[in-house]
Amino acid sequence: MKCKKIIVAIIGIAITATVVASLSLTSFFADAADESIGTAYLCYQAGADSFWDADSEYLTAADITGDGSYSVTATANMGSGSIECMILTTDINAFDYAEEGASAGNYGIPEGCIAYIAIDSIEIQRTSGETDTIEYTGPSDGAFRTNDDGSTIRVNIWNIWQSPNITDLGGSTSDDETKFEFADDTGINTGDVIVVNFTVSGTDADDDNGDSNGDNGDTTDSDVPSDAIAEAYFLGNIGAEYYWGADSDSNTGNAPTTTYITGDGTYTVTWDLANGGTDTVEFLAVVISPVNGIENFTTDTFTDLVVTLDEVKVDGVAISDYTVSDNAIDTAYYESGAGVTRIYLHDDWAGTGVADLASETTITTSIEVIFTISGAEYANDMGDVDGDGDIDVQDAYIVQVEFTNISAGKDASFTDAQKTAADINEDGEITIRDAYYIQVYFAQTSADMNPTWEDVLAG
Repeated sequence: MKCKKIIVAIIGIAITATVVASLSLTSFFADAADESIGTAYLCYQAGADSFWDADSEYLTAADITGDGSYSVTATANMGSGSIECMILTTDINAFDYAEEGASAGNYGIPEGCIAYIAIDSIEIQRTSGETDTIEYTGPSDGAFRTNDDGSTIRVNIWNIWQSPNITDLGGSTSDDETKFEFADDTGINTGDVIVVNFTVSGTDADDDNGDSNGDNGDTTDSDVPSDAIAEAYFLGNIGAEYYWGADSDSNTGNAPTTTYITGDGTYTVTWDLANGGTDTVEFLAVVISPVNGIENFTTDTFTDLVVTLDEVKVDGVAISDYTVSDNAIDTAYYESGAGVTRIYLHDDWAGTGVADLASETTITTSIEVIFTISGAEYANDMGDVDGDGDIDVQDAYIVQVEFTNISAGKDASFTDAQKTAADINEDGEITIRDAYYIQVYFAQTSADMNPTWEDVLAG
């Protein structure tokens, strides 16, 4: 295939024509960057019309400026009763959206690539003023892949010239899969305009000061496990060493370790000291803070949440007579931002008066706290895969990434709660069809159609 410029994408989702016609998907991505990251256009052959160059007078390209909704068009010169090939393509390098040094995965897509395109609808705008829809049934396995250059990705909509054959247009009147054939009284006439509407996502991943999952919620660093619901760390001071959170300018000495919470279980946090320690403790607590879009790590989000302090070790030795005060564990602490859980060891500043760790305790090299969490198995609502309380494009995107990774032979990363929330048709598998249902639900909700999952599944 002689496409000069090819698409960046991982997965596309079809949206029904009635939904697409009723709302502008551009508003879904209002934060898209203004700077161009590439150009998209349509590679297309229908009968005698054969367009493969973005500069063709019959093609209208789209300037891609980041996440958002776009359209590309092809105007019929000769007209045809069939379509032999249709490919959405861009000049964006897929490896720009994967980890440095990433190797090519399934169908050449770099492992960990987060950019993708969702095919929303395909239309024919007639010279008569009417608009017809060509059903998009994809994406089939292998529709999203690298081109011959090994670095860019094409989305094959109808392409039997590459293996696997992709025939993702519905309603062909012919059994001949070498082409899509219109009914006798339809087809593409001279002057008709073929429009492919699509949504780009995953290209704004570095925006919002580290909000890499794009949900405008809690920062998700690349080191945070995808199944983590919270992170635990020490807060306070030990001698000349201070730690008040990752964004504080007052931190000195060694930072405490961060432990990621993935559900019920026993966890350990430690603080290894660098500046000689102390024999006076004024404030020291363990904070358990939400990550990966979880709204709060409190009993408001996890209604059955229970946190217990099991053991405290100073310089590697357990304090045998350590007693936990009734108010030492606050499972609904709110000051600014997300709600957190705090385990107070000593507090002369925050008003609790907890002194379970004596103020005159000598800490020379380290302190360690072991604690147990129960009731933290997050019960996501159907479709709310990231657990942020909303069902939106981000949830569909997460499902797409999970499906792509599994298809590429990688291990599944979803928690049990995420699997339940993502398996919309309840067939026991996470597939592109589930992502499609979430996208439809989101589109219909945005159009004030008040859908139910039964409506979406019924199609």
